Amino acid sequence: MAEFEFEKGSYEVKVMENLPANGYVIQPKLTNAELTEVEYSLETSNEATVVKKLLRIDSGGRIYANEELQGYAGTYFFQVRAAKGERRASADVLLHILAAYKCAPTFIGDGNFEFTIEENSPVGTAIGTVSAGALDNKCEMKYQLWDPTNHEYTNQTKIASINIETGEILSRIKFDHEELSMYPLVLGLQAGAHQFAQMASSVRVLDVDDHPLEAMHDSLTVEVPEDVTIGTVIATATAVDDDESQSVFYRLRDQSKEFAVNATSGEVTVVSELDREVNDSYRIEIGASNKEDASVDDVAVWMELHIQVKDVNDNGPLFENSRYYVLVGKRTLPGEKILTGMLRVDDLPGHTLTRGVDNYPTSPPG
Repeated sequence: MAEFEFEKGSYEVKVMENLPANGYVIQPKLTNAELTEVEYSLETSNEATVVKKLLRIDSGGRIYANEELQGYAGTYFFQVRAAKGERRASADVLLHILAAYKCAPTFIGDGNFEFTIEENSPVGTAIGTVSAGALDNKCEMKYQLWDPTNHEYTNQTKIASINIETGEILSRIKFDHEELSMYPLVLGLQAGAHQFAQMASSVRVLDVDDHPLEAMHDSLTVEVPEDVTIGTVIATATAVDDDESQSVFYRLRDQSKEFAVNATSGEVTVVSELDREVNDSYRIEIGASNKEDASVDDVAVWMELHIQVKDVNDNGPLFENSRYYVLVGKRTLPGEKILTGMLRVDDLPGHTLTRGVDNYPTSPPG
């Protein structure tokens, strides 16, 4: 004769007090599931007679709530009994009716809105910990993540995993800020079988300086007229950094009386008058760095700027003397040299010198 007994000698089940009327509770099963015409009943001690009021068992051994369990939070012990002819079987059931408000999971604080991680951090790096309101241990709260690929809540996705008990989130990939700087993340909290909360969050990837500065031009030559206006921009030094969060700052290697560089734009301007006759060319070095106050030794990228000063006719010819006197004999023939006037020309060759004589009648000094 087949055994007539339940699969387990005791069962433990937890339900919420807001379980609706006719809500399923549990079904203790007999080892011989094919038996028919079995009579089931619920037996309680005097202290748990309320169970017979709240619960019922059908002909298949399934236990349901007769009414909503609101206000009956607590722990109850009863037995399930089965009978077929002279054969009898029983199993103990420990029922926990949990207060619904105590098992309503909630996110707390602003820390859940965004988590951060530095790019290139190794797989398994802690991204953060979900903050949730404390619940009774009987609620069995679990932390979860929404998996957009499989469309389900789970403990790990393509980019991250979560400890279902502590809420700690760990990375599952090596993030690259330049590839993607923000990842969506949906958090889930489950308490018991019926209570759930979710929240939209994100993982922001922090940029680190993992790309070197590069100069657009190592060397540049410009030509500037010597009468250039003070404040004129004559060139722009440019260095690029693929790290989006990094700023670029510029400085001169050596201080210059004639030129200055804008620390943020790299524009080179004239700050004092130029004179080709004094200096016809300049060479300055411009450094680029991610630090605003970087010293010369800290600068890794240098660019050379060669400045050729273009001559303009700003120095006319001058005679050595402002006035000459000469006596000319009345028998002097046309074409005879009567005077040699010495001119001084400060501008270099390239300009045309026009000569002429103007007649101004005058009397020799008396």
